[in-house]
Amino acid sequence: MLLMTWALPVGAQEVLKCDICGEIIRANYHSMEDLAVGGKKKVCVDCWKLEQRCFICNLPVREGFETLQDGRLICGRDVKEVIQSEDSAKQICSSVRDDLDRLLGRFITFPETNAIVSIVNRFYLENLFKAPGEGQSCVSIYGATTSNRLPGNRVVHSCVC
Repeated sequence: MLLMTWALPVGAQEVLKCDICGEIIRANYHSMEDLAVGGKKKVCVDCWKLEQRCFICNLPVREGFETLQDGRLICGRDVKEVIQSEDSAKQICSSVRDDLDRLLGRFITFPETNAIVSIVNRFYLENLFKAPGEGQSCVSIYGATTSNRLPGNRVVHSCVC
């Protein structure tokens, strides 16, 4: 009779670590949606109990975060992507106009006079897309365009980003 056995290494099991504090999860954990980049994050019970949440990804923040003037917190990962000056926002807004011009250049010239490109915040976009009776709106929107007819057969186009 031939008997075969396999020895499995002790560390063969996946070690779960909290995506917030990096500690090994020994018992229960919570799975939280990362609103900034998508996907689920494993969060230990201690981090899950934290009241401080990142404004962008909605994950708990422990350390390495930045507090904005209005009291919002942004975690260390997301603070690298935040536009913090009005000049930077205006520069990005201007580049959006150039990008649209390049994208549509084959078909149309992006108008300078009746096309308004404006800078808005997340709250404005959420309210723009909020439907009556709906509790949650999509916050991963990068912008929106609308067209409004004016007297004299004119049209004004608005692009918020």
